[in-house]
Amino acid sequence: AEAGDVDSQYELGVRFVEGRGVERDFETGIEWLVKAAKQEHENARNRLQRIFRNEKAAPSSPERAERYLVSLL
Repeated sequence: AEAGDVDSQYELGVRFVEGRGVERDFETGIEWLVKAAKQEHENARNRLQRIFRNEKAAPSSPERAERYLVSLL
């Protein structure tokens, strides 16, 4: 993932968001999903859309959510 492999970035992001095989760290998961989405990984983009639509799962502040979304542009 750190080497830029888009599928690894996506998978790592999902694992952190869900706490699957690692301690759940929502913010770190979002960061990995954003990296994958920037490389046009469609599943990462879709996952981020679902996360930001779900208010319970959204980042801790509107400003942080906006930063993540703007970083995709």
